[in-house]
Amino acid sequence: MFRLGPPKYSLGIDIGSSALKFVQMKKTKQGPQIINHGHEKYSAGVFQDGILQDPSAVIQMIKNLKKEYGLKYDQVFTAITSSNTILRFLPLPDMGDEELAHAIDGEAEQYVPYPLDTVNIHFAKLAKVEQEGMTRILCLLAVAQKEYVENIVDIFKAVGVSQLDCLDIDSLAVINALSNFLRRSGQEQMVEDGGTLEDIEQMQDSVGDETGSSSDDEVVAIVSIGARSTIINVLKDGILRFSRNVPISGNNITDVIRSVYKVSTEEAEDIKIEKSKEAVEGNEDQEFSDVVHTTVEEIAGEIRRSFDYYKAQHREPVIHRVFLTGGTAKLKDIDVLLSNELSVDVEIADPSFGLLKDMDNPELFEENLQEYTVAIGLALRGCATTEEA
Repeated sequence: MFRLGPPKYSLGIDIGSSALKFVQMKKTKQGPQIINHGHEKYSAGVFQDGILQDPSAVIQMIKNLKKEYGLKYDQVFTAITSSNTILRFLPLPDMGDEELAHAIDGEAEQYVPYPLDTVNIHFAKLAKVEQEGMTRILCLLAVAQKEYVENIVDIFKAVGVSQLDCLDIDSLAVINALSNFLRRSGQEQMVEDGGTLEDIEQMQDSVGDETGSSSDDEVVAIVSIGARSTIINVLKDGILRFSRNVPISGNNITDVIRSVYKVSTEEAEDIKIEKSKEAVEGNEDQEFSDVVHTTVEEIAGEIRRSFDYYKAQHREPVIHRVFLTGGTAKLKDIDVLLSNELSVDVEIADPSFGLLKDMDNPELFEENLQEYTVAIGLALRGCATTEEA
């Protein structure tokens, strides 16, 4: 593939466990602009227990979507699931990049239960931290099995993408998608706390605070409840400090509906979608609400345990705010239910906040917005600079 000039388009493709989602952005002087989106469920058997069983079906789906939507392969980004990766946070002595790379390889042996020649190892420097009177570099170690990575890469080679611009991790793409929204929330919180315009401008200009949290002491959590798992990220001062993937999510709600209503899994999923829409429109079914509430309590229990672990490990007294995303965030009042269970403010996040939009079917995009979070975060990887296309 040859390209004249800088790439104009950035395509994020999220190969989820229940559906494939994509978002295409165009780079403009005014900023990233969403110009295309799509959301398509897999047929039965493509995924089993979260494992891709039929790559050829996904390949054909991407080919069909490219043709239907006229997708541009200028820059292509996708993600592997955090449930298939090992993430560890390592505070290491302050050292040069080459020394740090050697240190990371040595540390990896403690955390990787596979032969090191069978995995891909990457790391990112998150921040400098003070620990026991010493300045250390907080690094995020990411490990994935080569076979799993190669399977994803092969899918994209088969559809004409000779080289992916980035193979991300879904939990990190979620954070990237919400960066604008968290920055806005940080500004609003600062105003509530009596901050001045000058304070806000300083926050926006501060180096290293990508999410724009409202103060050095604020701890926020991003919870993404998908079909098969729930991602729990905790950030302090805009820096990721904790990430966990738990296997309880929207599918658990579907399973309970299937049991209560005595229907198939497919019918239960349809009931969940329709009853949720009706509840938003004011026609709430009490039996359905009780079913949802029971499972949300279980999800809240996992979130609470993760928060307790983070607070114990980092000696943090409190999680100040929680931002909710993922397909299950569409359920009516789930933010209220979680807020009551966790005793903390929970807000539904907007992954498209601050982004320009010029697309067909904007209503459909808004309806499925929470399911596009990972795809938005991926597409934004190609829009770090917004030069005119």
